Amino acid sequence: LLNYLFGCRFSTSTGRCTRGIYAAVMKIDHPNYDKLMILDTEGLQSAEKDDQEFDRKITLYCLAVSHIVIINVKGDLHLPLKKLLEICLVSLHELKKAKVGTPDVFICFNQNPRPEKDHFLQQLRDVTGEILAANPDAKDAAALLNLDADRIQAA
Repeated sequence: LLNYLFGCRFSTSTGRCTRGIYAAVMKIDHPNYDKLMILDTEGLQSAEKDDQEFDRKITLYCLAVSHIVIINVKGDLHLPLKKLLEICLVSLHELKKAKVGTPDVFICFNQNPRPEKDHFLQQLRDVTGEILAANPDAKDAAALLNLDADRIQAA
């Protein structure tokens, strides 16, 4: 996805190919910036790795250092991914108290037979509700997933 969107040259293959985080720095023509750093993380919640602590750390890191986050989900948001997002967004809320910015989030629901976005929006509302139920003060963190249909792509 990043190769297609940004012209990066991250290696691709079937199955797991990125280990940890890969980065690409690109020169851009923008009035406020001259370079763009793109981070590509390995797939989360892999059956072959099964390391929830690593998944939490890599997700929170990317949320904390990024201006834009693109989440590429295969199929629907399943329960373990929902829980991962909840934990990381609440942690990001705590980091925000230390002046860490919050990213703009976009989600691509990949390889899903449902073209309608309402189903996916409801899944995100469910996660937002869980975040607010667990921590009512985390409204800014929950707002990261309060997306309109423009920020969701079903493919």
